[in-house]
Amino acid sequence: MAAIGDIEDPRATTPAEPFRTERLGGVVNAVSDPITVQAAAGRVVFANLAAARAVGLESPDDLLAASSLVPDRYELFDELGRAVDPDELPGRAALRTGMPQSLTIRYRDRATGHERWSSVAAVPLFDADGRPEFAVNIVHDVTESKSIEEALRVSEARARLLADATRDLDESLDLDRTIATAMALAVPHLADWATLDLVLPDGTFE
Repeated sequence: MAAIGDIEDPRATTPAEPFRTERLGGVVNAVSDPITVQAAAGRVVFANLAAARAVGLESPDDLLAASSLVPDRYELFDELGRAVDPDELPGRAALRTGMPQSLTIRYRDRATGHERWSSVAAVPLFDADGRPEFAVNIVHDVTESKSIEEALRVSEARARLLADATRDLDESLDLDRTIATAMALAVPHLADWATLDLVLPDGTFE
């Protein structure tokens, strides 16, 4: 299994070395959130067990061997639904800029269509010359909170729809106008398009 001690920190002191090499890997693997470390070219050089299991792999070594797994397996989107280029992910951005980066990302599995949300934070580590050498990525799954947020949004939209419909439909007894108003209210709140079926006096449908 990959050990975090494999990553040389030029500022590490000799007294800290035994703890860093023998225990730190175990500490990081005990963390439930996925953690990875990327080298300057973007290659993943360390991953904890949670990171491997988050993408369906058994061990960190499997994840290190599948360096292109994320862009190959997942479509990435930001909170506005815009596609995210893998080069714009926080780890690579931190390596380019030397600044901490964060982003909330929606991952869609290309094979299954299954989606999850994650908050990703990255912090750069520097070499002796002050250049970004590694980026530490910490990923926190926020799918549940996003689901709650979406449920509240839909609930609020439906409440607005009901209020708007009650007000606007009371303004006219004309059937055609009432139908047009109802459809215009439904589409921006709840759907991309809509149809309406009417039961006519003779029992037929229109």
